[in-house]
Amino acid sequence: MTMFSDRDYYRRPNNFRTGGFARPEGSIIKPLIIANIIVFLLQGMFPRLTGLIGLDFGSLKQFEVWRLGTYMFAHGNFFHILLNMWGLYIFGAPLEQQIGAHRFLRLYFVSGLIGGIIWLFFNTAPVPIAPGIEHYPTVIGASGSVFGTMMAAAMLAPNRQYMLLFPPIPMRLKTLVTVYAALEIFNTLQRGGGRVAHLAHLGGLIGGYLYVVYGVPGWRRFMLHRFIIDKIRHWRLQWRWRQMRTGGGRGRNRHSDRYHDNDDDDDDDLSIDEILDKIGSHGLSSLSPRERRKLENARNRLKGGR
Repeated sequence: MTMFSDRDYYRRPNNFRTGGFARPEGSIIKPLIIANIIVFLLQGMFPRLTGLIGLDFGSLKQFEVWRLGTYMFAHGNFFHILLNMWGLYIFGAPLEQQIGAHRFLRLYFVSGLIGGIIWLFFNTAPVPIAPGIEHYPTVIGASGSVFGTMMAAAMLAPNRQYMLLFPPIPMRLKTLVTVYAALEIFNTLQRGGGRVAHLAHLGGLIGGYLYVVYGVPGWRRFMLHRFIIDKIRHWRLQWRWRQMRTGGGRGRNRHSDRYHDNDDDDDDDLSIDEILDKIGSHGLSSLSPRERRKLENARNRLKGGR
């Protein structure tokens, strides 16, 4: 989470897609960070505490269910808590302004809980640590909650830009979360992540997604299969259109007159490239009637050039 934003945290964001559901309530970000720091300090003072609040399958079998909530406040070392709290602040601060402190707190626990459950599902067997001694793997940390916060922030403000520290380049939040998700999937499949709980990170992303879809009023339900189909259609049409512009398509002149006849009610020459970029960023539903008409005429032209 080594990055910082464009310093728009203290501007009240536009609550597009959400119907303006932010509430004038106190922030929960600071109390959450303080709680994590206090638990981390207590871990240093009482080393046995980590074993009492960490999450593992063996303890759950003993009905120690509180670990599902306490594990997300414990951390392994200074850099572990530093990165998690930094990520919680830079992604959570603008998100909390949009959805309010109460919903953000629920998001924090839902993401952490789902992250922990998914991690547990793949870590139900004890591992040998010495001859004749077995131990259940344990997970600690707020990473699942932070990844859920990232996912929710990307869904509600996908085009908000963040500046990476290494390398120092700007990146949209939706791109950033996609890259993180791909890396977590890769690391999980490789099984070479050491003690890093990549499954908990992925679970946090899933938890953040589910919370926004089902827990945020006014959010348009996101259909993954429709998103993928629209993206494929968008890329295919964009490629064929650019082929025609560079002379790679057939029937360019043959269908030119019919194309312009159908488009005689468009006073200005709308850019197909701009329309395609708009679809890629905001989906088909964001197009105006004129843009839809322009796109349909372009599609008819492409079909005629086959």
